[in-house]
Amino acid sequence: GEPAKSRIAAALNSGIAEARRYAFDLLEKLSPAGSLDPLLAALSSDHADLRLGVVERLAASNDARVIAALSKAMESDHEDLRLRAAELLAQRKDEHAIPVLAAFLRSENDGNRARAVEALQAFPVPATIAAFAARIEELSPLEAAGAAAAAKPDEKATTAQNASLGQAAELCESLGYTHSTDALEPLAARFADDTEAIRDQAFDAAIRIATRRPKDSRRPDAAGGGWGSGGEAPGNHFIEEEDRFDPALMMRFLPSAARSRHALTRAKAAESLRWGDDGANDVLVGLFTDRDVAVRTAAVTAYSGRVQKRNAPVGPLDEVLRGGARELM
Repeated sequence: GEPAKSRIAAALNSGIAEARRYAFDLLEKLSPAGSLDPLLAALSSDHADLRLGVVERLAASNDARVIAALSKAMESDHEDLRLRAAELLAQRKDEHAIPVLAAFLRSENDGNRARAVEALQAFPVPATIAAFAARIEELSPLEAAGAAAAAKPDEKATTAQNASLGQAAELCESLGYTHSTDALEPLAARFADDTEAIRDQAFDAAIRIATRRPKDSRRPDAAGGGWGSGGEAPGNHFIEEEDRFDPALMMRFLPSAARSRHALTRAKAAESLRWGDDGANDVLVGLFTDRDVAVRTAAVTAYSGRVQKRNAPVGPLDEVLRGGARELM
């Protein structure tokens, strides 16, 4: 009866593994066929082996109540159970998992943090993109951009700060692997970041999203260098150069990069504007007079390519020739 069930349920917390398993088997026998009650009771066990074993059984079930059971598991006091339940719900495309996974982006446990990133990356809905963007902003606030150079270094804070900035750069990379166009806006915002690694990862991630690729691979360039690191555009060795990038998507972030106060980012933008749509012409011409010679040179070179390949107006190049600047000639 019920009193016996209560005593058996208490044995799920036994310090003896065999006793826990025996108690669970008894609960299943005493419950109606197909009941989730024994599984739900075991989720409250103090022992990870039983909790996680049960949650895996829930994941394999087609019972309509599994979603509710996993949702309940995400409320557990046990970190391992919350994370695994959230991973399983994310695999079922249930957005209730996103806040729990987002919380693990702040975990001090590297393994748990990596699992949360992977689960969110594979579930690229707007709420996921927002979770990544919010965490990046926490790690490297844009409102503080520009102040770092003027501030006196605090040696005690340096190690922790570098770790935070490294995490922010990694999350920018993860946004690229969502392949979600919703990620282009938060990535473009990072072009104002003071940290070069963050800007570079944000730029390469945006390029990755704008790159046309085979549909059967989520990370086709995982084994080698991606675009911008000397490698081929990821996963596109068989795509003609002119068709490698989506011109409209390129123009959703390249103008922001061209406005960056950081010359290296502007130069990368100039090089990549060669592949933008017609709106790229005006952006490139605006960079002809950039204060940095490398940016000016990259802009003229890219525009020349557009004249040859995309029928861009030749007039702006005539102006360059008349100006006679040696580095642009």
